[in-house]
Amino acid sequence: MENPNGNRKPITAIFIDYEHWYYSLLHLGSSGPDMEALLADVKTRASLNQITVFGDFTQDAIKGEVARIRRYTTNIINCENSGPVQKNYTDFIMLDTVYQTLIMRHDIEQYIFVTGDGHFSSVMAHLRTFHDKQVGVYGVNGSFSNNLREGANWWVAIEPQYDYKYKHILDTIWHTEERKYIPSFQRMVENCAKYNGLNQDLVSATLASLINRGYIAQSQHDLPGGTSVRALVTDWIALERDGLYRRDNNMVNSETAY
Repeated sequence: MENPNGNRKPITAIFIDYEHWYYSLLHLGSSGPDMEALLADVKTRASLNQITVFGDFTQDAIKGEVARIRRYTTNIINCENSGPVQKNYTDFIMLDTVYQTLIMRHDIEQYIFVTGDGHFSSVMAHLRTFHDKQVGVYGVNGSFSNNLREGANWWVAIEPQYDYKYKHILDTIWHTEERKYIPSFQRMVENCAKYNGLNQDLVSATLASLINRGYIAQSQHDLPGGTSVRALVTDWIALERDGLYRRDNNMVNSETAY
């Protein structure tokens, strides 16, 4: 992580590609964006004057995020695609807003981007080279373009937060096994989402992350009547060893590191 130098904090506008932030964390099986932690970190580096959030908030998976974002800013631009062809307008609208800010707000000294999308490297270079602006960027580790890191004055990697969401799905599997039932992927996702009020896509990605990390395997299990099910086989010992779950009180290590 690299930081800007100097005692006076530059007057700053931040442009948050919430869509990229949200789905990057979702696909990594992490809990969702933490606006409070982000803005707290930004304020250590900047005199924050403008916050603008972008995304297509008409999609079921993300539309519930709007209420949370409004706690921090009402400057939310919905980049809805209403045309017959699927296109991502978020990048285009965000770029347009950056250039409008450059034209209208001569007092802005620093531009901060929250995205991992390498498409923004050109505008970052333009801001630095032709307008002598400071540029910072936050991106999700594992979904963060190297071009963005190299093109900024400073950058911060946002670490995925696995443990918080792991608790819910692991609780569901544990209680299923305690009742002598065989846990399967889809049934565990449905039950976990239903009883914890979570988005099924997020739960599915979280469970997939546990499988990819080797904590859970899938094995064909024969049932009476000649049928079978692809059962989840959880390595509880490894989860306890790595501090992700404790079977004695069904708690996970929920410490956060931004």
